[in-house]
Amino acid sequence: MQLESIKRVIELEEFNNARIYRDFGMTGTNTDRPDYQKLLLEINLGLIDKLIAYEYSRLWRDLEEQNRLLKY
Repeated sequence: MQLESIKRVIELEEFNNARIYRDFGMTGTNTDRPDYQKLLLEINLGLIDKLIAYEYSRLWRDLEEQNRLLKY
């Protein structure tokens, strides 16, 4: 359901170069997830200017990590 919701937003907003980062079956308490790390790298490289998440808890569950990412 979450993935389909994100795909609908991408389609409705006509984001042409959208990428989906998905660490299936991994908890948001673990920041050492492969696609999460790839997301952070691509943000640091300036390759991402918008981030859409189903809800914040899908990205992280740690307040310190939340603050770190929101500074990007």
